[in-house]
Amino acid sequence: MTVLTTAVVLLAVVTALHVLLTFGLVTRIRELQQQVAGMPAKDPDLPRFGQVVAPFSVTDLDGDPISEADLAGPVQVGFFAAGCAPCTTMSDWLAKEPPATRFIALIDGDPAADNTKRLIAKLSPLGRVALIDPEHTSVLAFAITSFPTLLHLDSGVVTASGSRPSHFTGTPLPVA
Repeated sequence: MTVLTTAVVLLAVVTALHVLLTFGLVTRIRELQQQVAGMPAKDPDLPRFGQVVAPFSVTDLDGDPISEADLAGPVQVGFFAAGCAPCTTMSDWLAKEPPATRFIALIDGDPAADNTKRLIAKLSPLGRVALIDPEHTSVLAFAITSFPTLLHLDSGVVTASGSRPSHFTGTPLPVA
């Protein structure tokens, strides 16, 4: 009887381990499917992989126009709001890990405010910067629902998107 009890307990332990392993594999497969689809995990409101940017026009701080024509080839576009803590985190990350390709920063903020000036000073060395408001056509053209949002684009098509640096872990960055 002791042998039979030991065998049943051993079989129960092996079955429980198998169920846990299967659950872990299913979870990992779902994460990988989201990455292949260009969607960072747990953030379905971001622009999706394959989305084409609609026409828009904005003027950068140097007075030069930026439009969908400027999205030819690989480019990163970031949307930021002055005074937004997650935007500060994202801009700090970008300052430490500069984009390997062209970069465009679109900032919602009052040009006279100190927090806007700090954000501009941090992002200007990375590429072109323009000031926008949340209802600007560029926000609609890129389907932005929250700040910050960072997009990797290739010829105006979204190849990756995220609102936190962790969304880009393991994501190949566009290179010019």
